[in-house]
Amino acid sequence: MSVGGIVVRLVLLGALIALIAVEDRLLGERATRRDTSNRIGRLITAEEREALEVVALGVEAGDGRVFTYARAPDGWRCVEYHGALASDAALNGLIDRLLEAEGVAQSADAARFADYGLGGGDSWTLRFLGAAGGADETDTDTDTDTETETETDAGNAGNAGNATEVLLTVELGTVVPGEVGAFVRRGDHPAVWALDTNPREFLDPPTELPPLLDPHVVPASWPGGRGRRVDRIEVVRDDGVTYALRLDRHELSQEQLLAGASPYSWTVVVGEQELPAALTRASSFSAFVLGAPWIAVRPSDELAAAGLDRARAQVTLHPAQGEPCTLFIGRTTEAAPDRVPVFNTSTRMLFDASWPVGELLAPSLGVLTEISDDPADPGNPWTAWLGR
Repeated sequence: MSVGGIVVRLVLLGALIALIAVEDRLLGERATRRDTSNRIGRLITAEEREALEVVALGVEAGDGRVFTYARAPDGWRCVEYHGALASDAALNGLIDRLLEAEGVAQSADAARFADYGLGGGDSWTLRFLGAAGGADETDTDTDTDTETETETDAGNAGNAGNATEVLLTVELGTVVPGEVGAFVRRGDHPAVWALDTNPREFLDPPTELPPLLDPHVVPASWPGGRGRRVDRIEVVRDDGVTYALRLDRHELSQEQLLAGASPYSWTVVVGEQELPAALTRASSFSAFVLGAPWIAVRPSDELAAAGLDRARAQVTLHPAQGEPCTLFIGRTTEAAPDRVPVFNTSTRMLFDASWPVGELLAPSLGVLTEISDDPADPGNPWTAWLGR
């Protein structure tokens, strides 16, 4: 064989070897992509989501505290904390976040679970609870007279008594380093998942109170709650002052609107007399009433001892749509000189609020009718609270 023939054969052999190497690499890449595609998916499949009929959510903190949030006609209520209303945005957001989450399967080695923050004091365990034999709607409508209150915390707790079947368990570990997601593990799956979203945002940081609660005396779920509108606020004080704050709407021209004129004004009504209210203060008062915070939720059986039959003030809110809500505001006591009881007739909940909050919920007439020449209005008593 000539030298030229040998060279040609060597070139062809080299080309064949290169082609084989390329084919092997491509096959490896395809296998890797196939393996990865098998591992990426939804934590909870569409079929599983459709089959979930959740009547309560169990939440267990890493320190062993357990809270149950049961569906009730007016929202989700915390069974272990006097039937306190949960925040619809927080609780539904947590559930939706998990139901829609996608992720990548990680290790299934139980010895490594602690590396993902699972099983430790910083973890959270969520249990989706179903009804045993079907969920009955619990009637929470009772007499709204504070002197004849018979509502119990169990009555406020909705369908908690029916929630006995654990449909799904999910444990939340640590946040994925450098990412927006978190590590989780389903109770019925061996592998840890790295999610593309972080459900812990609705639970952290842990406090002495249960998580997920609506922190306001008037919850956002009330028809006139935050983001909606109150058209009229009636105030009855124990010093004999009674008035109503009314929101009036005005038709304005395009020129007036462009010039900065407000289509709203507030009017203070005292008997047959109508007085213009300071726009900023009246708006601040309305916003404060809807966002007033509570310190603690009290058991409903303490209502009679709260002294609200001799309430310092009664404040009734009329939303643009829906039923009104009345707040009975009590007095400080020697045992609790820095807080006052507040009862919400709409939610049937008894709170402790700070003394300043109680004062600002039922202001004197002059505070609302005093119009300041200073646009900043330093005398507005609600300004400091609205930014919290």
